[in-house]
Amino acid sequence: MHRTISALLFAVLALCAGQAVSGRVALAADAAADPRMVEHGLGNPKAPVRIDEYYSLDCPHCATFVVETLPKMTADYIDKGKVYLVLHDFPLHEPALQATMLARCAPPERFFPMVDTLFHVQQGWVGSLPALKQQAKFAGLNDTQIDSCLNDRGLEDAILAERLKAEKEVQIEATPTFIFNQKGSDRIVSAAPYGDFQKKIDALLK
Repeated sequence: MHRTISALLFAVLALCAGQAVSGRVALAADAAADPRMVEHGLGNPKAPVRIDEYYSLDCPHCATFVVETLPKMTADYIDKGKVYLVLHDFPLHEPALQATMLARCAPPERFFPMVDTLFHVQQGWVGSLPALKQQAKFAGLNDTQIDSCLNDRGLEDAILAERLKAEKEVQIEATPTFIFNQKGSDRIVSAAPYGDFQKKIDALLK
C-alpha cells in the first residue's frame, strides 16, 4: 500500500463524483454491500441509548477511551442493556487504515477482540507494519490472508467511503467522536472523563 491516505481519499471522491454523473449508486452505498463492512456493535441493538463512535486505531485518545472508560461503560450500561455502542471506521493515517483493513478481514467474532488489543498495545505497532501483521496473526489470519487483505483496493475504498460519508453527513472532524441517539448535535468529542458519559447517558435514560 503505497498511496497516502490523502491521495486515497481524493481518489474515492473522484470515483464518487464519476458515479454520480453516470447515474450509478454512490460508492458509499456500494461499499455497504461488502459483507466485511457489516456494522459492529456492543450490547443490545434495541437499547434505549445508542452511541456511535467514530474512531481511528492510531488515535491515542481513542485508546484512552478503550482502556480507561469503555470497561466502566460496559459494566454500568452496555452489559445491562441500556447502551448500544456502534463503531465506525475513521482512519486518520495510513497505519490506522491498514489496521482497520486487517480488523475487517479477521473472522467476525475476532473483530472486537482485535480492535481492543490494537488499542491496548497501540504504541507497539503504530509505525511498524511487521508488528501490525503479527497482531493480525494473533487474530487468526495467516500470511497469505494478511497480504491479500492489505492489497484489497475494494475494501480500502469501502473504509474510506465510510469515512467520507461521516465527514459529509455527520461532520466528523476528530477522533474519537461520540454521537448520541443518532443526533449529530448531541456529541462528545475526544476521550472525555467517564463522568461526562455518565451524565449524558443518565439524562437520556430518564
